[in-house]
Amino acid sequence: MNNRMTVAEYQEYLVKQKPGKYNNIKTEIDGIKFDSTKEANRYCELKLLLRAGKIANLRRQVRFLLIPGSIKERPMYYVADFVYDEEGQTIVEDVKRI
Repeated sequence: MNNRMTVAEYQEYLVKQKPGKYNNIKTEIDGIKFDSTKEANRYCELKLLLRAGKIANLRRQVRFLLIPGSIKERPMYYVADFVYDEEGQTIVEDVKRI
């Protein structure tokens, strides 16, 4: 099974993609779907740092409870793009478009 595309096929694929709310293009790397190419690129950078031993315990889409729920209200959560350990500290990272 060949999963490769020609340059022309890839360009056609990109044209067909519907831009997101912030004109981002959804991208898939290693079977993981990312909301933007910037987030996918950051994932690749973090994977290299992980392999080099600069960071550890890389996780994606980590959910943090911000406000506990009550009987009348639902709890509120924040979902971080990436969480990893670097030099003894836990880093919580969210990728944004500039």
